Amino acid sequence: MTKNNPPYHQLPESYAAALADDNYCVLWLSETGQLLQTSSCFRELAGYPDDAANPSVIYEIIPHLSMLDWRKLWQEVKGNGAKTTKFQVMTADGNLKDAVFKVLLFEVKGQEVCCMITKSQQKKANEKGSAEKKDTKSAEQNSFFETILRHCPLPVLCADKTGRVFYANTAWSDSFGDMNSSEAIDDLNVYDVWEGTESVKEWNVLRNQIKNTAEDFYTFETTALRRNGDKYSARIKANYVIDDSKKDFICFYIRDLTERREQEEELRVALDKNLKLNQKLSDENKILRSEIVLNSSESDNIITRNDSYRRMLEQLQQVAETEATVLISGETGTGKELLAKALHGMSRRSEQPIISVNCAALPEGLIESELFGHEKGAFTGAYQTKQGRFEIADKGTIFLDEIGEMPMLLQAKLLRVLQEGEFERVGGTKTHKTNVRVVTATNRDLLKMVEEGTFREDLYYRLNVFPIYNIPLRERKDDIPLLVEHFLRKYSKKIGRDNVTQISKSGMAKMIQYDFPGNVRELENMVERALILSKGKVLNLDLVITPDKRKNKPTKQNIKTLEELQRDHIISVLKKTNWRIGGPSGAARLLGMNDKTLYSKIQKMRIQRQK
Repeated sequence: MTKNNPPYHQLPESYAAALADDNYCVLWLSETGQLLQTSSCFRELAGYPDDAANPSVIYEIIPHLSMLDWRKLWQEVKGNGAKTTKFQVMTADGNLKDAVFKVLLFEVKGQEVCCMITKSQQKKANEKGSAEKKDTKSAEQNSFFETILRHCPLPVLCADKTGRVFYANTAWSDSFGDMNSSEAIDDLNVYDVWEGTESVKEWNVLRNQIKNTAEDFYTFETTALRRNGDKYSARIKANYVIDDSKKDFICFYIRDLTERREQEEELRVALDKNLKLNQKLSDENKILRSEIVLNSSESDNIITRNDSYRRMLEQLQQVAETEATVLISGETGTGKELLAKALHGMSRRSEQPIISVNCAALPEGLIESELFGHEKGAFTGAYQTKQGRFEIADKGTIFLDEIGEMPMLLQAKLLRVLQEGEFERVGGTKTHKTNVRVVTATNRDLLKMVEEGTFREDLYYRLNVFPIYNIPLRERKDDIPLLVEHFLRKYSKKIGRDNVTQISKSGMAKMIQYDFPGNVRELENMVERALILSKGKVLNLDLVITPDKRKNKPTKQNIKTLEELQRDHIISVLKKTNWRIGGPSGAARLLGMNDKTLYSKIQKMRIQRQK
């Protein structure tokens, strides 16, 4: 054998007897296929002398067995407890001999070793005393296999035709018997070991299935029972055995799946958690990608030298350090979203996302789903569960632009989020919690809308905790030169006109005189347009602003639409009838229309009775 073999005395004494037995060829191998020990019977059968010329690995003895085949065989034996297989063994003279091996796995002093056993041709014995020798061999054989079963790491039970358990190995007794093997199987039958065999008929069906299986083992999973009555999941492998005395029985190898089931459940929970986290990150990334702007330090700066605007920014910085809800009002184009992002950047939530929602840009039928999400199948096209903006903005900030455009029915749900910090997805019943700071903006007069009944009064006061008025550009004209220079630097790089570095004095004077109804957004567009049209190094602002445009200042139109006139008329009639709709003296009769028609118009026009 090899020089690095473990000492012979490391193997249990019962194995030593097996190695010395003339009737059995025994090979002891490591996980890599190295030969640790061989019996004298095997060396004699294969023609290998006991010297350094002996083979050192299993592949030299069984040439048709590859390393991959050996690994597969090792795993099968480790999982099943035992395996019977046929190999061709190469002798020292190069001949091949068929042999059927019983392969088992043991743990010897903390090391896993494989045992391969095959029965050799018995030597001729003298007729005198042959019966005594046969009995002795049979007893030694039984003792040998009982030793192997006793040390098998899997629990093993053997049952006779009636289902009575007549043998249990040490592993079964230690795990399930709570006593030694002989005491553990007293009055024990298969009915006591697992469910599904409560009657003789059921046992006979199972026994016939095991007996007639074409595989090496009949495998099934069941709910097994411990001696104390506890239940556990088990995978059982069984085979039909006939011993030398023609006695047949069923041998069961039992594997407890409790730990494996727990690991699978933990893995499933972890996977579900990761899926939900990935879905949230995916939804958040989609929203953030849709809101990407130029993120240079110049574009994020708020440029001003105006004292009034600076005082407003100081207020913004003071409220940023709190968790108060902020309402930013101002005309279109003044940069309300820029203020909201600046507020978020100065807050304690700056490391979390800020999610922006334009309430005027979303269809009325989809805004609820966008804000609060929806469950799978909530409506046509809802093919999967989707998180809303409030859920994604958790622990961050949500910016609701054009809040005055939010439908009345949705205002109540928004009010609940502000008050309770909870909501339900569309089509769902589960209440979700969110910790989010709300910043809103509008260019409309919300207080007037409250008086007209188109905006909830309680929501208005909930949003207007800290109002910020964004000053229009015509009230901070000293900032116009700074802004023109800033946008010139920005767009000259963007469109490749770096040679334009000067601004005409006449054009700048005209810009200062202009009232900018579109505010900073209009100024930015004018600078970009002038940069495209200008030739040479001077930015010609005269090309984008004319005296006619400066003279035609926008005036507010006081002419109401037909729908507005109709709405005002309905409100005045409702007031006269003390908001009574039906009946002889109701508003519907005075207006000459059906009660249901008037009620429908009141809902459509968002008319609410004033308190």
